[in-house]
Amino acid sequence: MGGTGRLKVAHLNIRSLNTGFEEMCSFVRDFDFDAIGISETWLHPGTPSDNYQMTGYTLLRCDRRADLHGIADAVTGGGVALYIKEGISFEQHTLTEDVGPGIESLCVVLRIRGVRLGLCVVYRPPHVRISSTYRRRIEASRRELRRQVRRDPGVFAVLRYLANLSLEDLEFEDLDDSWTENEEEVRRATENWLGLPTPPRRLKMMLETKTPPATYQQQLTHAWNSQDCSENIYFKPKCPLTCFRSLPTGASDAVRGKVGFNQGIHFWAIQWPIELRGFHPMVGVATKDAPLKSEGINAIVGSNDQSWGWNLETLTLRHICNMGADYPAVIPSDEFEVPESFGVVLDMHEGTLGFVMHLYGETRYLGHAFTGLRGKVLFPIISTSSVPCQITMTYIGGLDSEPRSLMELCRTVVIQSIGNVHLEDKVQKLYLPRKIAEYLLDHP
Repeated sequence: MGGTGRLKVAHLNIRSLNTGFEEMCSFVRDFDFDAIGISETWLHPGTPSDNYQMTGYTLLRCDRRADLHGIADAVTGGGVALYIKEGISFEQHTLTEDVGPGIESLCVVLRIRGVRLGLCVVYRPPHVRISSTYRRRIEASRRELRRQVRRDPGVFAVLRYLANLSLEDLEFEDLDDSWTENEEEVRRATENWLGLPTPPRRLKMMLETKTPPATYQQQLTHAWNSQDCSENIYFKPKCPLTCFRSLPTGASDAVRGKVGFNQGIHFWAIQWPIELRGFHPMVGVATKDAPLKSEGINAIVGSNDQSWGWNLETLTLRHICNMGADYPAVIPSDEFEVPESFGVVLDMHEGTLGFVMHLYGETRYLGHAFTGLRGKVLFPIISTSSVPCQITMTYIGGLDSEPRSLMELCRTVVIQSIGNVHLEDKVQKLYLPRKIAEYLLDHP
């Protein structure tokens, strides 16, 4: 693992182990990799492994099989392999469904210092056409391996692909385009048994009324604090709502928001690209005394009694170094992962912290993550070890702790009853006195 405690993993398209084996061995010795994936080994099932063993490493192979390609000379190329350094515990995982005809893949789950790392080597030959079915299988295999590394509670899980694929292979965002109307109905019906809780009353009010979102100046006021962060976090003048991290340090870094909250309910959005989360991506709240840096790749948020956080990768809560309950308590599906954008809700009147995201076409509250937060001054916070990394926080708005006026409550009930889509048309059909109609439509 090396003195820094970092895991060194590489991928090499070798185009024949027969001719490139010695050069590969020299390459591995120079960089002391913990694991290296090889594509285009050009080995076939009858080739013995003895000539390709590397001292100090275990060799795993997945050779090309002509019967899977349907062409007579297909066995002369392709194939993938994986070398894993001795002393690293691993288990090979066979996907329940082939990635696709003509695709070679090899999957393992490594266990290193309490971390489960899913590692998959994939090779797509040039003659294999990219299709929606192929992309769906690639995505299904990724999710299956992610479920495999998440199966043990309390262990951190991460997934990495070592792949000889094009960017076109990995465009997962288009997968939903091929859904049929019936499949969409099934998807929406799923929400009946998700068990997700109803949003707190005050949050529901804030989401359903026509309260305008925070102005850009208010967003700047509530943005990340460039003076209250680790030295490895930096900002760009043109992106004041986004923090960046680009230097590999072998440590974790954190940043707090500018404004702390001790009353009212507050709602802000986090935008954190999935591919830039790395180890221990934590989101939550913290006091002014919570640390902002750690030695080694550890989760900072939740490391003591001054912060409360949610691990976006393991879907677990953390406080005082303890990995708490799964969150959300009911995961919508085995394939569930936190999307790039989601909301954070801090209710200092009730003393709760929760999260909101868009599921099945609607905004869903995932439930209380933490309670008992009353009486504190809490700031938004994130911590990360990912390089590169960029995380944007956008303050949406809030409500004071004081009781709302009777007029406000009546307006909320009316809008909840008739719905806020095409609100002006609906209000006109009620034939209300002009002043009441204006209040319903114009009052923030």
